[in-house]
Amino acid sequence: MGSCIPAATDEPDHPANPVEQRHTRHGYYAAISYADDRVGQVLSELARSQQLAEKTIISINGDHGWQLGEGNEYCKHTLFENALRTALLIHVPWLPESFGSIRTELFELLDLFPTLQELAGFEVSAFQEGVSQAPLFHPKRSPEQKEGVWSPSPPSPRQVALAQFPRCVTPG
Repeated sequence: MGSCIPAATDEPDHPANPVEQRHTRHGYYAAISYADDRVGQVLSELARSQQLAEKTIISINGDHGWQLGEGNEYCKHTLFENALRTALLIHVPWLPESFGSIRTELFELLDLFPTLQELAGFEVSAFQEGVSQAPLFHPKRSPEQKEGVWSPSPPSPRQVALAQFPRCVTPG
């Protein structure tokens, strides 16, 4: 496997030097800033059309995380939680009761397509591995819960999230 930055390897005892670390972080944050700007432009254009905005589910997700030196690791070549988590934001304009809610249930990216199918009113395809998480968008708040804190109805079907990554694979 190739490394992401010069002189760094997949070996934990061979970390990048401070200059390379700074350069890598600078590039990573620049890429995030650029992507944030592009998303902002798309959302601004969508907001220009109220009719279109009211009919459009917005889903923003990233690839799994990136380590920037934590545990002397770089890139995505680990199974540490930092490298496995991903951001996922979904806005469904016709479900205002879910606006601003923060969920902690397990949600794999495999679940995204069936969830969007169900939220858009389509039949969920049976040929995929993912599970629709659309019920999480119909939260019910009990009187003792604070604003923005929701309990799912019903609970997420995911009890575990699985990940695998081959390490130390030699070609050939």
